[in-house]
Amino acid sequence: MNFDNYRYFAAAAEELNFTKAARKLFMTQQALSKQIDKMEKEYNTRLFNRETPMSLTPAGECMYRHVCRILDNERQMRAELDAVLGQESRNLVVGVSYFRSSILIPRIMKEFSGLHPEICVTVKEKNLAGCVADLKLGKLDLMFGYHMEDDPALVSHRLSREETVLAVPEPMAAECLSPEEIRGFKEEGIVSLRPFSGCPFVRMDADTWMGEQFDRYCREDGFDPKIFVISQSVLTVLECCAEGIGATLVPAGYLDHLTAEQRRGMVFFRWRYPDVTLLGAVLHLKSSYITKAAMDFVKCSQKICGEEESLWNGFF
Repeated sequence: MNFDNYRYFAAAAEELNFTKAARKLFMTQQALSKQIDKMEKEYNTRLFNRETPMSLTPAGECMYRHVCRILDNERQMRAELDAVLGQESRNLVVGVSYFRSSILIPRIMKEFSGLHPEICVTVKEKNLAGCVADLKLGKLDLMFGYHMEDDPALVSHRLSREETVLAVPEPMAAECLSPEEIRGFKEEGIVSLRPFSGCPFVRMDADTWMGEQFDRYCREDGFDPKIFVISQSVLTVLECCAEGIGATLVPAGYLDHLTAEQRRGMVFFRWRYPDVTLLGAVLHLKSSYITKAAMDFVKCSQKICGEEESLWNGFF
């Protein structure tokens, strides 16, 4: 087996469709099928269940994990050799969630492209779990996420602490609280949803971290909230709040998406509940070779995120 055979298998395993994988590899479907057959004979096992929909066999799943590591080691070796020869890669692959991408990447690239105009940054947008999986499979050089001190395979470069905000349409806040209470909560923050138990809410799906926290707060406050909208998109619930549909809990970083007019129609309270502040980070594999350009990207990210943290303070 050579590296090309492993690349053919990895493409087929990711697409689970030989025709699509062959197109991605710029070869015919027949040629790819022949290479997969050759691998199955070499390892004396079936790697794919070929009935529709196609899937990997347990042996195929095992093979895919190891092939990804093999290809990543080869990529890391080439990157380090290029650095020794003064020919570092001109590509950087960064993973980030769909919605943070639009907040972070343009600002970071404005800084980074001035330092490294020769580098092309490819942004892979997935949810947090998908980014972590791709990072560990060697498909990413860096990813944005949260500090993961309990994962020995990852190195975290801390960015900034991200607060959670309770956003409430202004008319609803006025119905639930007196002007004095609003001023007090804006200054001190808020630790309970109970003062807003009469308000409708727009909330994150229970499968998300913010959705889990929302359910936890409601249970501990002892009330069953009236829900008008459930979404996996932070921007969707924030826009619904801006339209006056209901109150919501969101990460502070997303407030930058609001227009000045939208902000004027909303009231924002720092959410002071324990263990709700997350520490953002740029992560990479401990075993990976990190180029100077990649480290400069991390430094640009730390600078920009520090500025963003100061910007969010202006909402309160």
